[in-house]
Amino acid sequence: MLYDYNSRVLRSYTKNYFLGYTQVDTKYSFTGLPLKVTTKHQKDASTALVTVLEEYVYDHAERLLFQTHKVNGLAEVVIFENIYDELGALEKKRIGGKRSTTSITPTANTFLQELQYKYNIRGWLTEVNNASNINQVNNGKSSLFALKLNYNKPEQAITGVKPLYNGNISEQIWTSAIDNKKRGYGYVYDGVNRLVLGSFKAPDLNSASTASLFDEKLEYDKNGNILKLDRNGASLAGVTTLIDKLTYGYESGSNRLSTVRDASGNQEGFKQVNTAGADYAYDEFGNLISDKHKKITKIKYNHLNLPVEINFGTDKIEYLYTASGEKTQKKVTEKGVVTLTDYLGGFQYVKGKLSFLPTAEGFFNAETNAYVYQYKDHLGNVRLSYSDKSGDNTIQSSTEIIEEINYYPFGLAHKGYNQKNDALMKDYKYQYNGKEKQEELGLNLYDYGARNYDAAISRWMNVDPLAEKIPNYNPYIYTYNNPIRFTDPTGMIGEDFVQRKDGSIYWDNNANNQASTKAEETYLGKNLSFTFNSFIADNYDGPLGSFPEGDKLTTTINVSATENSAGELTGLSATKTTEIGNTFGFSLLKGRDYYSGEGGSNNYFTQSQWSINYEQHASVPGIEGLGLKSMGYQVVDVAQKLNISFDKASGNLSVSAYTNTFPSATLKLNNTNTMLMNYRQPSFIGTHTAPIKGYSPSARGEGRTGGQPIRDLSYYPSKFYKRN
Repeated sequence: MLYDYNSRVLRSYTKNYFLGYTQVDTKYSFTGLPLKVTTKHQKDASTALVTVLEEYVYDHAERLLFQTHKVNGLAEVVIFENIYDELGALEKKRIGGKRSTTSITPTANTFLQELQYKYNIRGWLTEVNNASNINQVNNGKSSLFALKLNYNKPEQAITGVKPLYNGNISEQIWTSAIDNKKRGYGYVYDGVNRLVLGSFKAPDLNSASTASLFDEKLEYDKNGNILKLDRNGASLAGVTTLIDKLTYGYESGSNRLSTVRDASGNQEGFKQVNTAGADYAYDEFGNLISDKHKKITKIKYNHLNLPVEINFGTDKIEYLYTASGEKTQKKVTEKGVVTLTDYLGGFQYVKGKLSFLPTAEGFFNAETNAYVYQYKDHLGNVRLSYSDKSGDNTIQSSTEIIEEINYYPFGLAHKGYNQKNDALMKDYKYQYNGKEKQEELGLNLYDYGARNYDAAISRWMNVDPLAEKIPNYNPYIYTYNNPIRFTDPTGMIGEDFVQRKDGSIYWDNNANNQASTKAEETYLGKNLSFTFNSFIADNYDGPLGSFPEGDKLTTTINVSATENSAGELTGLSATKTTEIGNTFGFSLLKGRDYYSGEGGSNNYFTQSQWSINYEQHASVPGIEGLGLKSMGYQVVDVAQKLNISFDKASGNLSVSAYTNTFPSATLKLNNTNTMLMNYRQPSFIGTHTAPIKGYSPSARGEGRTGGQPIRDLSYYPSKFYKRN
């Protein structure tokens, strides 16, 4: 790694086991935002160099406007363009466009899709496009997919589905352009927010036979272990069929699953093979080591409890990892034929050939040089993929939608409608929560990094590596049994902010508490609190001695982080509270929340996906201002400005604080009481004695050469100076 003087990563260099490398160079703005990222990758000495250039453009508030992407000498594309509303929330996102030849901005009519977002009063996502009218034209293009999330206003009359006010989703409705049919789920929860029913509804199909077509119903024990799971699916005739009627058995006094029996007689969904004795066995660490239903005879693990070999009799799957547990290779041996998949810093190879590399809105197919874009839902589930095969800047739903996947509540994919088998997707297996589905040899597990998830039985097959940190939770249950609201990005309890020894803050994918935080660094969590305090310190040399000392303006910013299914930040949100101080501690002398000079009323608080910004002014009450002026002093502009922004490339959170010349100010990170900024005020007399603009005429008969000084008591313009 190479760093600049601000501890930002300028270059990272990784060597792989083929003796090739991946080098990433990042150019930053003055405030630490990535402007240009150049990635050079070569698998080995015999393969061609791949160069990927990504550029980022921001607006005046440091909100990301658009990103461009270019591979080798191919044409540059605009991956996305963001458009924000007055509150800083993402209002529209345009996907797959081209940059203008005459300006830096993208050309609006070249985009393949425009996604339009709506939120409720709490800021929760409620709509992506219009699920009631999939043919609605956005920016000249018809939508391909639409999603609606209802919380306290469910629309369909589904038994047990109630208005919810605690953040749980009561209903999900979606439509795709493949068949223009509206489908959805109503959700029922128990008293501890566990999902007990996902009731499928397809009002546009207008058929009683489809009313419960993809229902999923569950029962739990007191530890959250699933006791029963019923699942419906589509028969060949398209009518509702019971595909799973599962009963779970557990080892005595344990949360480890011992048996699963299916009384449905159907091999869709869960595939029952064994019918006698225990189905599953574990090692002393709680890792699954055999599964009779999947015909897994033995699983070997490394020191990180990651599988290194899964045996299916004479067939097997083998894995290689880095020292930190990042998967670098999968080797499948089936009937003597070996297939290799290599994972090299985002560049994925299949059978020795580069297959694809990810982008912010999908992936780039390296075999055909085609960009594939994807609709994802609020959980990061890939729902619909499309590509402009014809190059005409328009997506034909019949030929250029290349995949649609919809899911049961716990992640099993629906079957029986809108299925496609396009060559562009043949190696791309990232689906539920954006995780890789490992289908080889009937394994059918999703790889979350730290462990694997089985959507057919809705459980992890390994203990959470950090289970000792959360002793009140069952280490095998998935997302607290509420998969419509939560995701588990890594298979562990969540990633969080960490503070380095030098005081800088960053997002650490491996930090979940202080025990899992690096030496000499401090765990902060997902929620940060910043207190900006402007006060007159005890070195005050103005009138009335020490009486004016004390707090004049205190602002608290509470920041919360949200993450996607990959454990990456998807955005920041914040709240702001402001307290204006009282002179001498008297409530009758409470200060004003503005300053009367130029710029002194520019109070604002804005937030976007990656940044939070505010400016706040205060001044003494009017009567005190008159008193200061009568003594020849100017009124103080108590001014604060704070800019908080997250750099996705480096993972760093930058915090910049600004004040005027007077008074003193501190910025404190409340999580650790760390002082991020400590500014000491200069002399009040030296900075706020009103300047002389002239003299009055001499008093008659006194023989003076000049009169009394006339001072400029006007309000000076507001100014800001960076303090950290």
